[in-house]
Amino acid sequence: VVAFYGLALGGLQKQGSMNGLQALNSGLRYLGGSLVLALSGSILEFFIFQAAAATLVMLLSRWTVLRQFRSAAAWPADFPRLALRDHIRCSGGMFATALLAAGISNADRLFVSKLLPAEMLGRYTVAATVIGLLQMFIVAFHRVYQPRFAELTASGNAPGLRRAYYQACMTVGAAIIPMAVLFVLYANEIFLLWVGWADPDTTLVARLLVTGYAMAGLMWLPASYQQATGWTRLNVSLMAMAWLVGMPLLWLCIRTFGLPGAAAMMLAHGMIQLGIGLRLMNRTCFPGENWLWIRRVVIAPLLYLADPGTIENLVSYVKEGGTLVLTFRSCAKDE
Repeated sequence: VVAFYGLALGGLQKQGSMNGLQALNSGLRYLGGSLVLALSGSILEFFIFQAAAATLVMLLSRWTVLRQFRSAAAWPADFPRLALRDHIRCSGGMFATALLAAGISNADRLFVSKLLPAEMLGRYTVAATVIGLLQMFIVAFHRVYQPRFAELTASGNAPGLRRAYYQACMTVGAAIIPMAVLFVLYANEIFLLWVGWADPDTTLVARLLVTGYAMAGLMWLPASYQQATGWTRLNVSLMAMAWLVGMPLLWLCIRTFGLPGAAAMMLAHGMIQLGIGLRLMNRTCFPGENWLWIRRVVIAPLLYLADPGTIENLVSYVKEGGTLVLTFRSCAKDE
């Protein structure tokens, strides 16, 4: 229910309210929950606190959404059958996308838990948490731009929609590509700073997962564009392809390569999304612009990183054991 109200605020483009409620929800769940466990040590009290916190956030979310409308009476009083019928294809595609995403995200842990010792599942879980930083950036831009894409589509503003689409994709590329490259190059140092140890299998898994997730993450905004225009079939087909290819590949790679093979699903997902999805989308939406998208979104951040001084400045913080700092500058000429 909280997620539903959050999506409503996102659709209304009330990003501040949506993020404030999400911050409150996360703070109560994690910080408050940790405090309860530290003070009482009772699992029962922990879950009672979680239920109370969820109820509080739900009521605040409902009040915030209703306040955006003139009155609660403006809401439909009966079940919106006609609206559902008119949007069944789009909503069905979104539902299928959510189911397939859940399968892709959790299949690797399921296979590791069945095919490898429990210790390997723990190591894989540690390695998989590193993609959370990339996910933070991608999800944030997705929540901001998808309602913007829908608004521009509904108003018929094709030039504005194209401009917003490229702006979103370029910003995501500038944010996650340097971060992914930095992690792939210096995974050992980052793990030593973070958890105090780094074994070859865990760092290799982390590198592979970051690579696959970065490729898939670059296609989140194109998928948002498709969904905002009511076109869900392509993304569902791509995710179904990743699932069908990834499941047997995941089993085979784990049996052959051990723990690093568990990254096969994410790598397959990323390569299918970026290698096939971009071409199929541009064939319909932006004919002849494959190279333009790649040049602006992928190559521009890589060219910036190609400067030896850039990498040296970034990784100096890693070697000194300080805070990781990423800086970005314009890729425009003469800047």
